[in-house]
Amino acid sequence: MNILRYPNQRLLLQSLLLFCFCTSLTVGAWQDPTKMGVMRELQAIAKELEAMKANSGRTPTSGNSEVILTPAESPDPSLPSVQLLSPTSSGGSPGNPNAQKALSEIRVELEEISTALSPLVRKQAISQASVNESASVKTLDPSPLQDGPLPSVDLSGEPSRSSFPKMEKSGTSLPSIGRHSYLIIRPRVHFSPDLSYHGFSSTGTIKTNVGIGLSLDLSRDFGGFEIGTSLGFTHTGLEDLSLPGDSFAAKGDAHHYHLSLLLGYRWALGERVVLKTGTNLGFASRHTLYDIDTLGYSLADQSVVFLGELHLALSFDLSERAALFAGYRFSYLGDAGAFGDTHQHGLEFGSEWKW
Repeated sequence: MNILRYPNQRLLLQSLLLFCFCTSLTVGAWQDPTKMGVMRELQAIAKELEAMKANSGRTPTSGNSEVILTPAESPDPSLPSVQLLSPTSSGGSPGNPNAQKALSEIRVELEEISTALSPLVRKQAISQASVNESASVKTLDPSPLQDGPLPSVDLSGEPSRSSFPKMEKSGTSLPSIGRHSYLIIRPRVHFSPDLSYHGFSSTGTIKTNVGIGLSLDLSRDFGGFEIGTSLGFTHTGLEDLSLPGDSFAAKGDAHHYHLSLLLGYRWALGERVVLKTGTNLGFASRHTLYDIDTLGYSLADQSVVFLGELHLALSFDLSERAALFAGYRFSYLGDAGAFGDTHQHGLEFGSEWKW
C-alpha cells in the first residue's frame, strides 16, 4: 500500500521537502562536524522513505496521480540528493499502523534535527549582521592630524604669547598690499639727446653728457593703488655747440627742480617681490647756463615748464619695513626760452620704507 496517499503523510513529507531545501541553502556556512551529522541524518531519512516506497507494493489509481519533486540544487555537492513523492490530490484512505509508526519516528527525528540546528542558524545570522556592520565603518588614519605640539596655556591667567608655536611664512604667501605709507628715495642716472638752441639766426645743437638726479617720494597705497607727491632735481652737463658748418668749444650746465603728483599701482608677484608702475605729472623749473669760450659769449635761461614722467620698477622686500628697488623712468620737459624741449631716459636704484 502506498503511504503517500494519506493527507497526514503527504503533509509531513511536504514539510520534510521544504526543510531539506532550506537546509541545503544554509548548511554551507556551518562548521564541518555539524554539517556531517546533518548529512547522516538526512541520508537515514532518505533510506527509510525509499524502504517505505518499496514496501507499499500498490500502484496509484488514475484519479490520484503522483509527481516526482527534486529539491533545488544545493550549493554544496556533498549533500544527499533525495527524491520525494508529492501527490496532486487530497483523496485516499487511512494508512496502516506500520506506516503511521514509521512516520512518527521520522517526525521525532526531524524535531531533533530542528532543535540541533536552531542555535547554529541564530549564530550564523548574528555573525552575518556583525560583518555587515563592521564593513560599513570607515577607519581614519590619525597620523595626518599630528601637525605638531599643541600650544601650552597657563590656566591661572591669560595664555603667554611665547607658548604658541611660531608660524612660518608660507612660500606662496604674497606681500601685504593695503593702506600703507611709503618714503622713497630715488637716485638715478639718465641719458638725453642733444639739446637744441634757437638763439642764433640758425638752429644749433648742444652736446649733452650723462646726467644724475635724486628724488624723494612720499606716497600712500589704497589696496594697491598709490598716490603721493614727488620732489627732486636733476643735473646734466653741456659741451660743444654745433651750428651749420661750424663747431665751437663750450661748456655749461642744465638742471631742473621738480614738484609732481604721483599716481601708480603695485602688483605683488611673489612673497617679497612687487612690481610698481605709474606716472608723474607736475612742473619743473629749468635752469640753463652755457658758456661759449671761443666767442666769449654766455647763454642763460630760467623757466618753469611742464613735466611728465612714466616709470616702471621692481622692488624686493628686505623686511616688513624696508625694500630695495630698480627701475626705468622716462621724463619729458617742455621748452625753456631759447632752449628746446628735451626728454631723458633714466635708470633708478633706490630704497623705500613702509609704515
